[in-house]
Amino acid sequence: MRATRNNGIETIHQGAAVIQDLVLDAVRGYVYWTTSHSLESARLDGRGHEIIHAIPYFLGKYILGVALRYDDNAGSIYWLLKNGDKLILNQMALLTDDTATQRSAILKVAKFRTTPLLSPVMHYYSGKLFWQGGRKDIIVLDIRGKSLAKLLVATSGDIETFTLTHSSLYWLPVCPV
Repeated sequence: MRATRNNGIETIHQGAAVIQDLVLDAVRGYVYWTTSHSLESARLDGRGHEIIHAIPYFLGKYILGVALRYDDNAGSIYWLLKNGDKLILNQMALLTDDTATQRSAILKVAKFRTTPLLSPVMHYYSGKLFWQGGRKDIIVLDIRGKSLAKLLVATSGDIETFTLTHSSLYWLPVCPV
């Protein structure tokens, strides 16, 4: 859904499953989202809907989280596949106008055992992926799948959600008056 100029709401894509995580690639004009059994994409205006990775129901496998990386020219999309007590980190090049008809291969970057995931939301920052592992911890994984760590958060309450920010991501030029 998106807002229109006359304060209305327009549906750009009607899905059959609940969206768990969503990221925008505003530079290339794509939106990516995950359901429990799929990673999907579409143009920002809803055209070109595509199921990138689908898992049949009743196999005990689930897709968790999606994150984008812009560190190189091509950029990458990452998502996790949960299979029992294992997580598999998958990677693919971001879609562009040139690759929309011929998608790049999906790479399995790493497979590892993990603690239960509390939230299917994943973030990327500076070569690392972050997601909520429990009520008081954040899991950190480097994008090569070589280093997995748990950050314990010292707080009196439980973590409900988290976000990563960096001041350089929101820098605005100073405009002389």
